[in-house]
Amino acid sequence: MGGSRRDFRLAVADPNNPDGFRPQPVIWKADAVKKKSDTEYTVYQGNPVVGWKAFFIEMTFKGPDDSEFEFTTETQIIPDTFAVPDCHGIECRGTLV
Repeated sequence: MGGSRRDFRLAVADPNNPDGFRPQPVIWKADAVKKKSDTEYTVYQGNPVVGWKAFFIEMTFKGPDDSEFEFTTETQIIPDTFAVPDCHGIECRGTLV
């Protein structure tokens, strides 16, 4: 998923909306993961043409008594860049919405 914002929340703050937020179109989709061994899995995601892409790996394993164990990796965002340069000092302070 590529987008013009580096923000993958399902809703974002909107002071003009009576609810205080608005939905943001974020779509998560399943993709193939390759099993390298019983303990190692891999996936390749290329950088989007525009914006950023977020992804993570979710794994489910059988447990005892018909239970399941579900694990996820941390979310990765690519490319590892930001839309604005770093800012330091008092001139960088803003207002929290």
